[in-house]
Amino acid sequence: MSPEVVIPWIESIRGELSIQDACALLGLPRSTYYRWKATYEASNIDHITETIRQLCIEHKYRYGYRKVTALLRVDQVINHKRVQRIMQREGLQCRVRVKKRKPTGQPSLYGITWRIAFY
Repeated sequence: MSPEVVIPWIESIRGELSIQDACALLGLPRSTYYRWKATYEASNIDHITETIRQLCIEHKYRYGYRKVTALLRVDQVINHKRVQRIMQREGLQCRVRVKKRKPTGQPSLYGITWRIAFY
């Protein structure tokens, strides 16, 4: 019995049987199931990281974590905080464009003192 077979099977019958009953059916301790599940999900992070990296390269690092999350949610369920954490860890943050300012130039009537009458 391997984690690659057990974890997807238990996830597929999760609504019908509890995790405790499914593990008892397989003769597998619950602690082993949860340990296998953590390892299985950790290997899935490598796949998600590679997908995020490809999206960032494809869009020339213009998209932040919110838009990358929206693109990923088309195919799979993923939390925006996980996407942000992966992007920060891998250094894939979007590039911030510096806004250009228009030069104001000189005032048209330079040197004239303006007065306001207070009544």
